Amino acid sequence: MSKNYFPQAIDVLINQCQGVEGSALYAILVEIAKSKPSEVVKAAERVRRLKGILTWENKCRILLASGHKIDAIKECCALTGWGLREAKEAVERL
Repeated sequence: MSKNYFPQAIDVLINQCQGVEGSALYAILVEIAKSKPSEVVKAAERVRRLKGILTWENKCRILLASGHKIDAIKECCALTGWGLREAKEAVERL
């Protein structure tokens, strides 16, 4: 007996796609959820796990390792809400 993923897929659409309702992207996601609800649920779980792994520090370390210090500082500002000085100092401590 297969598990019914459709209710979970709808829950993902409601909780993860706020702000895109009525867009073409949302329409595509709804069609995917109808045809492959288990895939929507699995994808949402992978995203949730990645969000836990990719902290601002890890994202900034990745940028720094590839030589993008300014982008790392910008990302730090965006993710933490810190000002430029605080973000720069934090990135330089990594």
